[in-house]
Amino acid sequence: MELKTPVFARDLVASERTLLDSIRAVGFGRIEHMRVVAGQPVLETMEVVHDFKLGARSPIRATDRQDFGLTKEVADLFAVLRTLENTTVRCIKIFDGLPTHLEVEGDLRSAESGDSNQTG
Repeated sequence: MELKTPVFARDLVASERTLLDSIRAVGFGRIEHMRVVAGQPVLETMEVVHDFKLGARSPIRATDRQDFGLTKEVADLFAVLRTLENTTVRCIKIFDGLPTHLEVEGDLRSAESGDSNQTG
């Protein structure tokens, strides 16, 4: 089953929703060493690292809503993860509760394409 790029929180499967909740809870920091299998995050493998700016106030985040529109950054993150077959996400950098950078180890061939050439 191929999943489309998500638009709303309700479009996420359980592991993706848990990852999104973790990203929002981190606020500032990163998620490291997370496996992706068949396009889905394996949450048991991820490590959460929090960044603190000393002398700054921590923002208050509300994460209790069940459904909401996804930001472009979040939708893009899950769109990329869903194309990965079996790899490790080295790092998802998080700024103010949003994923801003994604580092992926190894071959980026998607399950659908089987293409071994990367351009760009």
